[in-house]
Amino acid sequence: APSLGIGIHLGSASFQFFGPEDHKEFSAIGDAVTMASRIESQAGKNSRPNILISQPIYNLLRDASSFNPPIFQQLGLADEKNRFMMKFKGKAHEYPIWGIKTIRVEICDQFIYGRDKGESCNCWR
Repeated sequence: APSLGIGIHLGSASFQFFGPEDHKEFSAIGDAVTMASRIESQAGKNSRPNILISQPIYNLLRDASSFNPPIFQQLGLADEKNRFMMKFKGKAHEYPIWGIKTIRVEICDQFIYGRDKGESCNCWR
């Protein structure tokens, strides 16, 4: 069965057009892009979650969660069991990678159907 893997990393990248004039393609290159690709290649393998994030992304989420602490816990990031040390090709040492166990998406019909605040709003999870 096909599966979806997502790897998220933070860093600098160059964005450029490549190719002949009649067939230009847009691409991002750089160490951050390569690292995100390597993280993504491990998502969903060996009982790992399908969404993996690097330590810099984890730090951003942790800092942002000070405004909404339950989000950090809902993502499974408060649990050390979701932290993996991984070695990547071309890197000298292992990196901490965090697995996001669940994502809770709420879509409210207030946004879909444009209901007023006074009307009921049913949300799906």
